[in-house]
This record gives sequence, C-alpha cells and structure tokens, in this order.
Amino acid sequence: MDKTIDTLVPDIYQVLRNSLDGKGVELTVDQQAELGAAIAAKVARALNRPERNRPPKTLYMSEIGKPCLRQLWYSVYHPELGEKLLPHTQFKFLYGDILEEVVLALAKVAGHEVTHEQKAHEFEYKGWKFRGRQDAHIDGVLVDVKSASSYSFKKFQEGMDDTNDAFGYRMQLQGYDPEPLNKKGWIAVDKQNGTLAWSEHKGTNHVNFVKQLDRIVHALDTNGFPPARAFDAVPEGKSGNEKLCVECSYCAFKTTCWSDANAGYGLRAFNYAGKPVFLTKVVREPKVPEIHLNEADSETLTESASEGTPA
Repeated sequence: MDKTIDTLVPDIYQVLRNSLDGKGVELTVDQQAELGAAIAAKVARALNRPERNRPPKTLYMSEIGKPCLRQLWYSVYHPELGEKLLPHTQFKFLYGDILEEVVLALAKVAGHEVTHEQKAHEFEYKGWKFRGRQDAHIDGVLVDVKSASSYSFKKFQEGMDDTNDAFGYRMQLQGYDPEPLNKKGWIAVDKQNGTLAWSEHKGTNHVNFVKQLDRIVHALDTNGFPPARAFDAVPEGKSGNEKLCVECSYCAFKTTCWSDANAGYGLRAFNYAGKPVFLTKVVREPKVPEIHLNEADSETLTESASEGTPA
C-alpha cells in the first residue's frame, strides 16, 4: 500500500514496534543533526522570548477562530490587561513544540514525505493582515501537529466540529489554506498516553470562513469599545451561586472582562480542592477558602486554567 496521510499513524506505530522487536531504524548523522537543531531552536526560543509587539492592524492565524471576540479585542488593544504567562504553562508549550518536532521526524523515518515546514502565510482582508506559520505538509496534505490532554485528544479522534472546537483550530487551519476542497487536518498527540491520531478537517466552508473574518473586522473596527461577552456565567451547584464557564475561566482577561461581577465587586475566587473556581455571583458563601485576587499568587489562581489552553 502506498504511504499516505491516512496511513501515517499506523506507519509510525510500526516503526516504534520494530524498535521494540530489535528491528529498529538507525538515524543517519544528518537526521540526528536536523532533529537536534530543531529541538534546540525551540528550547532557545522558549528561554529567550523577546517581547512581541503586535504590528498595527495585524492578527494571527490562531486568533481567527477565537469564539469570543471580546477576548480578541482585549488582545489587540489592551494586551497589558491580560494575565502573564505562567512558568509551568510556558514549559507545557515548550514540550508541545518538542513533541511536534519528534512527530515530524518519525513521519520521515516511517517513509512519509514532509515538506514546507514552518512555511509563512499572510493575507489581507479589509485592511487587516492575518499572519501565521504552518507546521508542515505530509504527503502533500497540510498538517498541524497538536499535543493535547487525554480529554482534548478525544475531540480530535471524534472529529472537530462546531460543538467541540473551543479554540478555533479549524479556522486557523483554513487560514493557511482557505480552499475547502483541499485535504488538511491535524496529527494529534495524547501527551499523557502517547497515542496518535489523524483528524481530517471537515467542519467549515469558505462562506463561513469569510463570515468569521467579517465578524472579526467589525468587532475590532467599531466604536472603540469591546464587544459583548460571548459567554454567560453558569450555575455553581444548587446554591444560587454562578461561576465562569470553562471558556471564560481559561481567558487571560477574565478579571477585567468580569469587573462588573458580584454587583460591581468583581470576580471572587474560591479554592475547591486546589483548583480556583471564579464566582460571578455569590448567594451562599462557599465553605472553602477564598482566594483574594488582589493578593494571591497568580500561579495559584490560574493553575487549572492553563490545562485548557491550546498547545
């Protein structure tokens, strides 16, 4: 059988199975040097991250599918209001980058054609520039490598659609290649169990893609005020208390965005078994310690939130 993107995962597994059976493949000196240099570059970039100042009227491909345009508005106009990236989150992103390089190296060893690594893309729409870099083409197919928790990995196995694409991965991939008929997708890695999956992009057409661009441009060009929140608070048990939904709890701008919570007091955070829960309405005081947002260590506040960020 010819090697195609559809055989990539079993082919990689076979390479690894062969190594366990004493039939391993020895990497050439050039292959070792290529992989080592790629990983070293990722580590070097993580350890020396220059402050990225967004050029005027510029967005990134990973932002196209953001479900909350209010979050995007803050990212563009008031990034200083966002929570700082935490060290453990930075480390999580780093090993996600390393896993990407290892997957691409295994694809090559398994006999698949890997090209156009880190190819830059840019297009302009109604005065805004959209920029990004793809991961690679494998066997002629545009591929993004994503590392994920076991929970998020299931979404790739089941197929991304409007119900489970919380981070806008489909729109991001379509930004690299807007043509809906061109095959593209993700190689997902369960970073807890080591499982791989090929997940084909099937969810959005060009009309929906353009509509999303129109929504973004309208939100960023209108009135100089942030758009309405995309998500409402949700009940916290049966006490009458309300809390941030999952999407908002992961947002770096939640404190600013929800400053009107609790009758203008702002968010209140409570420590539930080591994980912060952000309440927007307190009817009954929880019987767990409160975390005072103006005094607490930011790592305590956002320890759980970083689990949901895209790797």
